[in-house]
Amino acid sequence: MSNFVVDPYRFVAGETCFESYSYENDSDNSEFASMCSTRDMFGIRVVAGSSLIGGKVTSIAFKIHVNGTGGSCGTFTSRIVADASNGATDETAIATSTNSIAVTSVSDNDILTFNFSGTSALVEDNGIYLHATDTSTCMDCANNFVTITKQAPQTADSGVFRASEWGGSNFEDRNENENSTVKVCYE
Repeated sequence: MSNFVVDPYRFVAGETCFESYSYENDSDNSEFASMCSTRDMFGIRVVAGSSLIGGKVTSIAFKIHVNGTGGSCGTFTSRIVADASNGATDETAIATSTNSIAVTSVSDNDILTFNFSGTSALVEDNGIYLHATDTSTCMDCANNFVTITKQAPQTADSGVFRASEWGGSNFEDRNENENSTVKVCYE
């Protein structure tokens, strides 16, 4: 018999992180899209069988590339949307990060980390995105201020997620080998 009392109602949840970073810098690992005009959300769509399904997101990090000037472009947040399948038309967030990051504070190759609290479990076709405010007024496609770095094709994680973007009127899948560099932590 034990010499100490164990509280059966006390549970410390463990956190798991799915990390998909590639720091190579070659033509196969260039950014996959630019945040400009109506394209103000870039990230991933959770695919069937993904290890992310069932996880409750606690933080999301994106590695970005700054290749222009953003002016007063507002802030970045991270969003989770219900249905980011190719062609879906509702960009309403079902969860938004508890923190935001001023665009003017971002430097090239920064990793932007966003925290979440109280999210629902992820399901197939949920989308996890970096969202920029005010893109229609201060980020034009000629300057291509911010892009999310993609993984090199040889390290793509298409069994876990697909790279995706909001195309102005609906979600669009990117090339299967253009998975963005992302770290999703969940419990």
